[in-house]
Amino acid sequence: EETLQELVAEFWRECPNVVGCVRNAGRRQDNAALESWTQEVVGLARSLAAQGLTLELQSLRMAARDDDTVAALIHLENIEKEIIRVNAVIAEADGLVRFRNAYAANCV
Repeated sequence: EETLQELVAEFWRECPNVVGCVRNAGRRQDNAALESWTQEVVGLARSLAAQGLTLELQSLRMAARDDDTVAALIHLENIEKEIIRVNAVIAEADGLVRFRNAYAANCV
């Protein structure tokens, strides 16, 4: 069983490479590659329970499957915004965990 810290580390280790590939596929309008790479990121997003990101990725995959380039590019922009939001939530949670640990260490 992976801890949240391990899941976050895996997400940020893999995400930039995969998201870069998704972004490049979108710019090339390569819907087959877009659909394939999106599936990679969906697994990572699900592991973090990042619902907004997961939904946008699934929508992007469907748009790619339907050869709807305009919708795919819109979803790609939304995905980048969701990644920023997820990163902020993770940073806040990490700060709270560090505070709790420091507080607990001082109470012993």
